[in-house]
Amino acid sequence: MFWAGLDPFFGTSLADNLDKKLLVILRDGWKLIGILRSFGQFANVVIESAEERIIVGDQFCDVPLGLYVIQGENVVLLGELDATKDELPSHMKRVSTIFWLVAYRV
Repeated sequence: MFWAGLDPFFGTSLADNLDKKLLVILRDGWKLIGILRSFGQFANVVIESAEERIIVGDQFCDVPLGLYVIQGENVVLLGELDATKDELPSHMKRVSTIFWLVAYRV
């Protein structure tokens, strides 16, 4: 078994993504962005500076959440974000968290 690096059967290890900014998509549809600080053998992950990314049409906002511990069975997708590229297409417009809470969650 390989601890870090390329495993010929399963691809790369989560250890390669420690201290990197990741996108985590959960089973209930939540999209979280944050820095991977730790993980366990069952893909439980600890995300620091987590933000929930909410997208409605061509608008989005990031709701700050803080430190998040996510149970591995809820993770659908986990991937590194490229710091040299934009995270979203250029037509997307960032709106404030207050605007989103008033417009969509009330």
